[in-house]
Amino acid sequence: MLIKSMILLVFAHTLADYVFQWPALVERKRSEDLRAYFFHVLVFFVFAGLFTFAWLDWRWTVVIAVLTIVHGIQDWVKIFWQKKKPAIGFWLESGDLVLHLSMIVGAVILFASFIPEVNKSSILKTIYAQNIFLEIALYGSAFAFIIRGGTALVRSLLDQIGKMPPKQSHLIGFLSDSEAEESTNGGGKEYNVGRVIGNLERALLLIFTIAGNYAAIGFVIAAKSVARFKDLEDHNFAEYYLVGTLISTFIAIITGLVVLNVEKLLNL
Repeated sequence: MLIKSMILLVFAHTLADYVFQWPALVERKRSEDLRAYFFHVLVFFVFAGLFTFAWLDWRWTVVIAVLTIVHGIQDWVKIFWQKKKPAIGFWLESGDLVLHLSMIVGAVILFASFIPEVNKSSILKTIYAQNIFLEIALYGSAFAFIIRGGTALVRSLLDQIGKMPPKQSHLIGFLSDSEAEESTNGGGKEYNVGRVIGNLERALLLIFTIAGNYAAIGFVIAAKSVARFKDLEDHNFAEYYLVGTLISTFIAIITGLVVLNVEKLLNL
């Protein structure tokens, strides 16, 4: 029951941070629009309560509410330091993710007795008995993270170590198409194509890792390298490409391994 609750809360987190947090909302948060923060944490609160049926126990509802408030404060602190210290963007992104997950795991462990009992509701009992719901939560979290979160981590790392192309050096996090195009002086299309390729690459690597087909991982990386073969003659681009590919691959494989281990714990 504890692992299931963690997965469902993580799913609520990924929906709030990576699915329902579109570029315009991030821009509003960066401009200190409190309504944007309120909407963001409200999404987390609603999904967290919905997935764990918080209203069946008022104590668990309070736990979810506290998690929601902490989530909002943490987001504000991250964005504050992103604007003040853009050079540490990668550590802010990765640290923010680890802290969010730690808060969820800690809350479930510390307040396990507050989690609503499945037997209290026939609806809840039916939902928790269906592995398909947990599978959706597990795989949905993984793919949402590697596609949206992966983009933020890769680009923030490249920016931090100075390997992001100069015209894109400040592109940290999720940007709108118009902002990307403006900041690259007409290179928005190239930026968007690179983002799509990176997303597809991580998605394929995640699928192959979960399937245990590790040979296919090498094929994907090789195919990408062949397509960029001529560009690799440029030393600066080669470093940018190598670092980006390695961190992107690392994110996808680690996420896949986590999914595999959680599957074993749940006997899915």
